[in-house]
Amino acid sequence: VLVVANPANTTALILKESAPFISEKNIRCLTRLDHNQALGHIAERLNLHVSDVKNAFIWGNHSSSQYPDANHATVNTTEGGPVRELVANDEWHAFKYVSIYVCIDRHKRKYKQREGCIYAYMYI
Repeated sequence: VLVVANPANTTALILKESAPFISEKNIRCLTRLDHNQALGHIAERLNLHVSDVKNAFIWGNHSSSQYPDANHATVNTTEGGPVRELVANDEWHAFKYVSIYVCIDRHKRKYKQREGCIYAYMYI
């Protein structure tokens, strides 16, 4: 089941609680506006067009707990490469682009989905 509404994660959670016969593994939601804003911040920082930024994600609801994730973002230009390397400024990434904590297994560098959590995914 795909939920497209704002706040997407909260609406998906309400669906999960209201329809227990639907497995939570089958519930996903989209938050396109927030994803577009995350792409826009990267593009502005690198002085590029938004369409040149790929593989950036956001996690969480449209709120102060949202996490924009540029760890796997790339730039699709002739000078392209990983956004983290092109920005080359961890302070910008940590304090201007990202301002909240996300649950990461720091040894494996993979996101953990905690039981009962519903995450938003964006696909370009």
